[in-house]
Amino acid sequence: MLNKPHACYIKVVDNGSTDAQGRPRIAAFVKWDLAMPEERGRRYPPWHEDMPAAVCDAFFVREETERHRVMGNQKHYYLDTIATHPDYQRRGAASMLMKWGCDLADKNRVGAYVDASKAGAPLYERFGIVDESEPEAGEVASMARRQLACSPYSVRRFPCGRQDFWMLKRRTILARHNRPRIAPKL
Repeated sequence: MLNKPHACYIKVVDNGSTDAQGRPRIAAFVKWDLAMPEERGRRYPPWHEDMPAAVCDAFFVREETERHRVMGNQKHYYLDTIATHPDYQRRGAASMLMKWGCDLADKNRVGAYVDASKAGAPLYERFGIVDESEPEAGEVASMARRQLACSPYSVRRFPCGRQDFWMLKRRTILARHNRPRIAPKL
């Protein structure tokens, strides 16, 4: 973590339950990468000699290429990892972690990006993250939440999370066509 100062790890713990060592159980955790594109270095250290380095490198090069295709040089946060223990799924732990990252992105007026499994996509869609994958993408979805443009005259802030259908639909349409966003008049 010392050599990745922009990596932010957050966990949700259940203080009412303990693990085998007597510590509160971890219900869910997330890793948000808050580095901007120009600040990012190598994603992982060199592979162990027992790992198929060429296969691993090819996978991550493909993911980074897709991320650059979708986000370009737009400032954004990257949802690197999110996981929920099976005992805590569908209880809101992952949503809390998503909300934290989306709120931070809104506050700093940056987008968000995730390489999502098709199974995880519905969680991200609830936070305005849209699938921008190529048709032949396979099992990994390239999902983005564009930075909201704010008018200097607008005082309304659109919070991360569930939004009315019209605003979500509008955001989806605009994101697909890469048009600049204009906050609606109050």
